[in-house]
Amino acid sequence: MNEVAKFTPLFKKENLLKKRIGAFSIDLFAIIFATKGMLVSYSLFMKKFALPVYMQAQSDWFNAYNKMEVSALLLTFVSYFFLSLYLSQGKTLGKTILGLKVIAKNNPGELYWWEAFARSFSYLTCYMTGLFLFMIPILNPSQKGLPDWVSGTQVISDEEWKQAEFFIRSQNELKTKKFQTLELLISGHEDLAA
Repeated sequence: MNEVAKFTPLFKKENLLKKRIGAFSIDLFAIIFATKGMLVSYSLFMKKFALPVYMQAQSDWFNAYNKMEVSALLLTFVSYFFLSLYLSQGKTLGKTILGLKVIAKNNPGELYWWEAFARSFSYLTCYMTGLFLFMIPILNPSQKGLPDWVSGTQVISDEEWKQAEFFIRSQNELKTKKFQTLELLISGHEDLAA
């Protein structure tokens, strides 16, 4: 049983699922917007600075642009989720707006790079199947999806995270106090240990 599940009250699962869907929609919009922005910038750059080459091979350019658009979308997709999750410790733009956080099941305080990377590629796998695999949390009673299982992470609300932080901090303080008491007992200061 993971650390968060030990103390977290049952959060309304429907609300969490709706927030997850909303967060992913916001993130997907941001990814598409960023990809289009990069491609338009590149296209304008090529037209302005490589105009003679552009005019000679306009039909070839159009075909290359379409291939480049798909590649740029996939690269942006994985990069966006990986960098957002890893650098902000479990937050993306959508999760920040809707008050969600991705945490590691075994170590809720820190999201490692391989967990963020596995979650990003799991998102890509779900996206590449025509969003079909994103239906798993809706059909699954635990509301966990492919990204959750592959990366060993879970999505919780900010309220749950605040409770988790308090619980983890109090557990660590308790362990520290027990260790200090044990040190005092071992060193022969029984009167200070009480």
